[in-house]
Parts: sequence; C-alpha cells; structure tokens
Amino acid sequence: MSSKQKEFRKIRQFVLMNADSIQKEANRLHRKYLDVGSMQSEFIGKYHNNHIKILQEIAKHLEASDTKKSSEIFKKLGTIFAKQSVQDELTLEEAVDGNIFLKQALWKKIKEERLLKKISIEDFFVLSQNVGTYIDVLTSELAFTYHQELQYVENNLRYLSEASKILSSSLDYQTTLNAIATLAVPEISDWCSVDILDENSKLRQVAVAHKDAKKIKWAKELRKQQTIDMNAPTGIANVLRTGKSEIYPHITDSMLVAASKTKKELRLIRSIGLTSVMIVPIFSEKKPIGTISFVTTETSRHYNHGDLLMAEELGTRASVAIENSKLYKGSQDAITLRDDFISIASHELKTPVTSVKMFTQVLKKHSEQIGDAKAVNHLSRMDKQLNKLTELIYDLLNISRIQAGKMEFNKNLFDFDHAVTEIIDILSQTVTRHTFKVYGRTNKKVRGDQERIGQVVNNLISNAIKYSPKSKKIIVKLTTDRDNVYVAVRDFGIGIGKVYLDKIFERFYRVYDANNKTYPGLGIGLYISSEIIKRHGGKLWVDSKVGKGSTFHFSIPINGKKSLKL
Repeated sequence: MSSKQKEFRKIRQFVLMNADSIQKEANRLHRKYLDVGSMQSEFIGKYHNNHIKILQEIAKHLEASDTKKSSEIFKKLGTIFAKQSVQDELTLEEAVDGNIFLKQALWKKIKEERLLKKISIEDFFVLSQNVGTYIDVLTSELAFTYHQELQYVENNLRYLSEASKILSSSLDYQTTLNAIATLAVPEISDWCSVDILDENSKLRQVAVAHKDAKKIKWAKELRKQQTIDMNAPTGIANVLRTGKSEIYPHITDSMLVAASKTKKELRLIRSIGLTSVMIVPIFSEKKPIGTISFVTTETSRHYNHGDLLMAEELGTRASVAIENSKLYKGSQDAITLRDDFISIASHELKTPVTSVKMFTQVLKKHSEQIGDAKAVNHLSRMDKQLNKLTELIYDLLNISRIQAGKMEFNKNLFDFDHAVTEIIDILSQTVTRHTFKVYGRTNKKVRGDQERIGQVVNNLISNAIKYSPKSKKIIVKLTTDRDNVYVAVRDFGIGIGKVYLDKIFERFYRVYDANNKTYPGLGIGLYISSEIIKRHGGKLWVDSKVGKGSTFHFSIPINGKKSLKL
C-alpha cells in the first residue's frame, strides 16, 4: 500500500467514524450563519441523517479518478433531498446551505486532526477537487430539482384551487366531475378518469379526459373492452375496497405484464406508454363510491408523495361536492313532493269549502228569518272562518300557479290611488282595533293587474295589523316620480331583525317576536306579493327595527313597459 493510499485511508476512516460530529459542527456553523436557534427543528433529525449519508459517500469516493462516474451518486442524493425539502416546506437556502457548511465542517475537522500534514500538494489537490466536485454536483442538482418540484407544487395548488371553484359552482356532480377531469389535463396529468359505483354497485366511468382530444373516444372504448376486475388485488378495485389511495411513481414493464390477462391486452397497455399513476377514492357517507385516476404517459413526470396529497385533497372535495349534490337533490325532491301536495290539496279543498260556505249562508239566512239570534251568531262566526280558509286555499293555489309559471294576470289601465284606497276602505269595515292614515296621492293611472296589485296591498296591511297587536295605527303613504308609483305601509309592531330581512320574502318563512312567539299564517303572503310585484317589473322591500315596527315598500312602473311577461 502506497503512502498516498495510507493517508487517504486514514481520512476515509476518520470521516466514517466521525460523521456524526462533523454533521453537528456543520449544523452549528449553519445556525450561527442564520443567527437563529435552529432551522425548522422538527426536520433536524431527518437532515442530520441525510448529511451523514453524504459524508459516507464522500469517504467512499475520496480517491476516485473518474469523478464523473462518482458524481452520479451525488446527483441522485441531490434529487432525493430536494424532493424532501419541498415536501417539508423548507426554503431553498435551508435546503442548500446545509451542504455548504457540511463541506466547511469536514475540512475543519480534518485539519484539527492534522490528517493533511503528510499529504503532498498533488494529493491534496485531488482530495480538495473531489470533495468540492461532489458537494457542488449535489448542491446544483438539489437546487435544480427543488425549483422543478416547487413548480409541481404550485401547479398542484393552482389546479386544486381551480378544481374547488368548479366543484362549488354546480350541484350537478356529473357536470363538475367532467370539468375536474378536463382541468387535470394537461395541467397535472396526460389522462384523467373518474369512475363511480351506480345504484346497482356497477362501476361506471362518468368522466374521462386525455391530452389528445382524439383519444378520448378511444379511452372510453378501451374501458368497454377492458372492464375493471373488481377482485383485482391492486388498482381501482382495491382502492374501492379499502378506501386507500394507490400511487405508482414508476410504471415498469413487469407491472404491465402482471396486470395483463392476455398477450393482446399486454400489447395494448404497452402501446399507451404509461409512466406514472395515482388513484384516489371518492367517498359518500364514509364509504368509497368511486375513484379519480391520474395518469402520465410518455413524459418525464413521475408522481410523488406531494402529488398524492394534492390528489387525495381533491378526492375529499369531490366527495363533499357529491354529498352536497345528493342532499340538494333530496331537498328538491321533498320540495316537489310538497308542492304537488299543496297543488292537489288546494284544488281538492276548493269545491267542498265553497259548498260548505254556500250552505252556511243559506242556514244563516234561514235563522235570520225565524229570529234565531244564537244560530245567526254562530253561523256568522263560521262564515268568517270559512272566508279565512277560502283565502288560504286561494293563496295555496297562487303558489302552485307561480311554481308552474301559470299565474294569470289581466293587464289593464287603472286608477292607482282608487285601487289602494278601495282595499283600505274594505279592511276598515272589518278591523276594530286599528285605524288607517293615508298620506299622499299619485294621481296616476297604471297599466297592470288591478286585482293582483290590490292583493299585495291587502297582504301588506293585513301583516301590519297582525304584527302590531299592541299598536292602533297603520300608516299608508302614496308617492310617485316620473316612471314609478310607490306604496309604503308602516306599522309600529314587533319589527324584524336585520338577519331575517332577506328571508321574509321566501316561501313559508314566518317572523318570530323577541319571545320566540310566532303568529298565525303559513308565511306565504309576502312570497306571493313579491312574485306579483316582480312580474309587474317592480320592487318590494322592507325597512325594520326590532321593537319599533316595519315599513314595507313596493314600486311598480307606471306604463308597465318594464314588467315581465304577464
């Protein structure tokens, strides 16, 4: 053994035996440079081990005459460390500087052990050049891969953000899943497929996208020819069984052979040129009901753990979108069932209630003729309640007509002031506890449905009476401008909280007072009123303060030109 070999052997053994202390010195120098207590402390152990690995490889290749060949080892280490750094969200400085300080610590420790005293200048040059080359190769590859991986992460986050917008944009999950697959190509995959179990537990491909638009049809045909084996130990079938994702960073030919049932199938799969695959589950009620498959073909991109995390997050969001879609469909079905019931019930009740009212009036007239005051009183009360029931049935019929788009309007020119005061006069005859004050006049004739507008005025004043039981005054104000007429109905009752102001025009919404007490009615009058005003091209709104009362306003165009089709 030559003198050079002996000295290099001493250095090699020293580095291998003292790799831990060299790394600790490097860490100290790094911390001093950064002027902080530590890097991200949870990763110190991991990167300590990485640097030990670097020192071990440096020790093994100290005397290498062909550094180009040895450098391949350090390029691979740089790639691995870069991917870890991006996953751990280290900065590039944190990822790279540790290697530079490692080199400084290595030379410091070697000098302290006086291991360079017997080495010639030529041998020191070889030693110095080799160590410097290895660290430089590793650092360059780390920096290059770091930026490349960071770009992948940014692309993934951008895709996830766009996908989330799409998932929340529609309650039709078929539409959204199609959009998700299309968005994935070519941003993060060359081929994306979404498969869902139908109500018969049969797997159905609901969306597919390919970087080559011409191959989408081919991809669908491929699925028909190659149905998924639901007993397969890996792939879509296994993800559906276990609810756990699968990732294949590198698709090898041996994998293709193992996955193929026939030689023809193997040739077909090989022709696709699979590079990397991820499959993530979609859940419904905590059970896997589908998968999203991401595939790269004939490209240099190989999926990693970061890509899988992004794909799993997308699967989670797709699961939520499907759940929301099911809930929405269920609620819509319930609403349809309710509306159908209301329509049928109101139509069926109309005839018998009309008959009962007619017989009540006949009996009342007969009782008046024979002087039976007690019977007249009872029958009068009964007739009033039948009037309320008739109004309720009429409102329910109106809701059915609105929903079906069949609410009828008779458009004529009428005296607006007269129409409003006529409703107030009629109500005045039946109300004893409240008085009405009317201010202003419009002196306008309006083109619209007088009966429907009167219905709105009647609803607003009736509500004012109902929700101001302790007040005695209702104010009605009429105003106008060049294009519109306005009505404001003010009461001094319980008022409405701000959070409820947008809800009171919804179907079946009812107002509660401060004591959580509600009032008679189904909460449909304001909904019908808002629809009537809307179809006249006008607006209906409210100003209110709890405990101070409410003012309901509506406006309609004078000439009716802005109205919807009546």
